[in-house]
Amino acid sequence: MNAEERDPLLQKLFSESREELEGKLFAEGFVVKTNKRKQQRFMALAVGLVPLLILIVLFASPLLTVAVQVSEVMTISLFTIGNETIAWFLSPINNLASAFLLLAKLIRMGWKGAVNATYSY
Repeated sequence: MNAEERDPLLQKLFSESREELEGKLFAEGFVVKTNKRKQQRFMALAVGLVPLLILIVLFASPLLTVAVQVSEVMTISLFTIGNETIAWFLSPINNLASAFLLLAKLIRMGWKGAVNATYSY
């Protein structure tokens, strides 16, 4: 590879690195760059945080309403039990949410079994 084939930008960077910098000037430049980066991070965080807070305030009530309605639907009993004691013991599994959870677990087990069967030798 000849010297003419080298990247001029890379050559410039190497030539700049050979220059001696004064200690005080280098330190001041480093501090300025560090402070600038800190300010940029702070501004990015502040600019991102303000819209997020506005969205939280705007959508808090509708999201709460949806959560309440979903929790009411998911706690519907699958079947009625005459004895209150037995019904109380079975209440964690006698609802729509547990049926959905069981269905999701079965689907996941089937998916994992299918994927593992595909890659096994």
